[in-house]
Amino acid sequence: MTALLPKDVKLPPLERDWVVLCATRDRFKPNTIDPHVHLRAGDRVIVGGFRRPDRSIDPEVHAAAEPEIVEGHVLHDAPPSDEPAVVRLDVPPGEYYGFSGGPAAIVDSDAAVRVWGIAVGEEQIRGFWPPWRRRTILYVARLCPREVKRIQGMMKLNPLEATRYETRARGQAERVEPEEAWSR
Repeated sequence: MTALLPKDVKLPPLERDWVVLCATRDRFKPNTIDPHVHLRAGDRVIVGGFRRPDRSIDPEVHAAAEPEIVEGHVLHDAPPSDEPAVVRLDVPPGEYYGFSGGPAAIVDSDAAVRVWGIAVGEEQIRGFWPPWRRRTILYVARLCPREVKRIQGMMKLNPLEATRYETRARGQAERVEPEEAWSR
């Protein structure tokens, strides 16, 4: 292990209490929240969540749940991004209980994930043709700019939160002092 350390770093003797620290480059950055995404019928979107078809309330089931990402398609053109709206997605058949609160996003031409909404519910419907085909519709509440600003403002007003992380394209953090947050 000492071969991996820089030459100027010395480890304390093993008989002493010590903690191994691991420093790595940032590998994960927050996804950009983009309420200005304009959705059209047929657009490909991805939605993340935790599929739990048994609908269990057992904490162990929740702890063991694996995150899942599914691909869907927008069923209708969404209104302009200035207005809140619920967008319907056609997703693969299945149970999507547990996806509520999960992010809905698009992947742009630069392979960047841009979050535009939050999953809020699902519905199983029987298709018109062929009549035996069942469709699963996932409902996503689209974030509008006004609501994103309002939510960010509410988070800044939380007196128990000494630091505030703004959602920015590059994932930069901004520290806001509690008394400064009240004045905004």
